Amino acid sequence: MAFGVLSLGGLTVLLSLLLQYKNVSYKSFRETETKMSEENRKRCGELRENLTSQELPKEIDVGRLAEDIKKLRTCPWEQDFAVLNRYRTDLNKCSNLTQRLVLTRENAPIGHEIEYEVAEQRVRVEEPLFKLLPRESPFKKAPYKRCAVVGNAGILLNSGCGRRIDQADFVFRCNLPPLNYSKDVGSKTDLVTANPSIIIQKYHGLKESRRLFVERMKVYKDALILMAAFSQSFATEISLAVAYALEDFGSKQKAIFFHPAYLRQLGSLWRSWGVRARRLSSGLMLVSAALELCDSVALYGFWPFSTGLDGEAVLHHYYDNVPPEPGVHAMSSEFVHYLQMHSKGVLQLHVGKCL
Repeated sequence: MAFGVLSLGGLTVLLSLLLQYKNVSYKSFRETETKMSEENRKRCGELRENLTSQELPKEIDVGRLAEDIKKLRTCPWEQDFAVLNRYRTDLNKCSNLTQRLVLTRENAPIGHEIEYEVAEQRVRVEEPLFKLLPRESPFKKAPYKRCAVVGNAGILLNSGCGRRIDQADFVFRCNLPPLNYSKDVGSKTDLVTANPSIIIQKYHGLKESRRLFVERMKVYKDALILMAAFSQSFATEISLAVAYALEDFGSKQKAIFFHPAYLRQLGSLWRSWGVRARRLSSGLMLVSAALELCDSVALYGFWPFSTGLDGEAVLHHYYDNVPPEPGVHAMSSEFVHYLQMHSKGVLQLHVGKCL
């Protein structure tokens, strides 16, 4: 079968038709894309509005919550500086009363009386305690540009979030977690909390296991070890033992202590926002601090439920399935607040796999 030779005029007409078709197709594609984008923005806006306008429920429907989160994950997250600054203004009131978050030689000089956070008692700052305190705030380099606050929830397993966590400029971790799951949880640590009860359970209150404790702390490199030393009297003894052990063995880590007045004010603030608990969790304390210290905050490993986004069973921690002491914290309530803050553009909440 033979084809005729296309004339110059015919070729011009053909090219013209092709260009018209291309322009019409591109215009149609752009119109469809714009329409879909507008519909998606509207859907995401309605979802965020619904999540932020709801009052804190007494009982949480985890299945419905998971569906909302899966929908929310398809929506782009944008930081809202106006809303973030309103949170910071309220949080700053807590730390300004104490001249920052932790005890230092500046805000707790010799002779100063420290009033405990929970216990009805005071302690006078004498020279031995004074020498353990940092000369000034250890957060002088703040604000940090990008921060990650890493909880220990089982939902972190197989999340693949480790690389993203380690890319943060400052990484907060809770309660001396194991880091041999680096693909999922990362390894970078700038600050880690240490609950005195963990020191008692794992290291016998450092009465017999000081060297073992210091050796295990090496995984956190030169991180700050943050403790609520002046919440109750038993916590003081354990926290000082941690500080002396690190000092005696020449550790790179240093123990620092939450200012108890800061924690009291912070507890009052969150109660006014609807978190009803005997005490805030370490995670919420760190999230609150990060919102003050960082330009942007991302959360990983916060999920206080026994089933995941698709109804699968989830461990309480990524490294064990030991639940917290009942009646102390309000983890579910705290999580709903994180979700609402994500929806408002205050912080970014990562649940499930890091895509």
